[in-house]
Amino acid sequence: MQKKFIDNLKILAFGGTGGNGILKYNGKGGKGGDVLASACSKTSLNLLANNYPNKKIKAEPGDPSRMFELQGKPGRNTIIHVPLGSSFYYINDNKQTNKFKHLGDVNKINEQILLAKGGEPGFEHNLYNGQPGECNKILIELKLLADVGLVGLPNAGKSTLLKSLTNAHPKIANYPFTTLTPQIGILEYKSDFRKISIADLPGLIEGASLNNGLGHSFLKHIERTKLLLYLVDIHGFSLDIYSKYMTAIETLQLLIKEIELYNKALLEKPSILVLNKIDINKDTDIKGPININQKFTNISSFDQFSNDRIKFHEIFEISAKNKVGLQYLKQRIRVILDDTSFQN
Repeated sequence: MQKKFIDNLKILAFGGTGGNGILKYNGKGGKGGDVLASACSKTSLNLLANNYPNKKIKAEPGDPSRMFELQGKPGRNTIIHVPLGSSFYYINDNKQTNKFKHLGDVNKINEQILLAKGGEPGFEHNLYNGQPGECNKILIELKLLADVGLVGLPNAGKSTLLKSLTNAHPKIANYPFTTLTPQIGILEYKSDFRKISIADLPGLIEGASLNNGLGHSFLKHIERTKLLLYLVDIHGFSLDIYSKYMTAIETLQLLIKEIELYNKALLEKPSILVLNKIDINKDTDIKGPININQKFTNISSFDQFSNDRIKFHEIFEISAKNKVGLQYLKQRIRVILDDTSFQN
């Protein structure tokens, strides 16, 4: 059975107590150790939870002052390793509103953030009594860092596309919701070994912006991607035999609506539209070959997309399963990423 992917974790961080001083010799104790988080590329919140099953993380106390060692040694810091893209929030349970205070994020390797400060050492100002360290309740929330985020309804072919483009091996089947946890693959260009990370995220459903289905668990992960790839089944979509059938246009409308309701700013991200499954003939209300120029190129001018809600850099036709059109898509992903990075 696959373990649940953890993208948020609550912990208690205890700074070490400061060491006592000695009044008689004016000795000063050692400062208590701090609790810090450091970004690491090869870790996960699952691993952190396994390493600290009681969710309590403590730093060492400072050594007391001694007759032959008047300056006590400081306590050792405790450093926990967290994934890139982790955000940290101080939780104040005494508040009914605004109980979460954002402490910061770690987005670069070895970037650190202080979670609990160690106590002051015992000395003159505190009558040589070492002070307790901070005890903070912390929420760690992971938002994946990837160059490209795949956005689509269930069974649009995101996992198949990820497998065809990268080295990832996601679960693939002909039914919705094969992706229940985020998957990241690396698209590598053999000419110069350039690498681009692509995240396959759980499929959206109507009401995701209200946290229905996997809701916010999905949407928060697209916030830090550089490019959004909207993947649409060219033949439309129906969740099951009891659900209303939606055309390709309608599924795209739904995707954009849910993202807009969650965070309108996400519609300003660089985006491309990829129409998948062009190799399959289905008896739907979309008959024969689709004229892409007529149906999709002017999508921002449709009544449903008033106020230029979204503009796609480019539109592609592919078959992820049979790898039709993927070579050109690979090339254009790189070019668009480089262009948008330069503009930003």
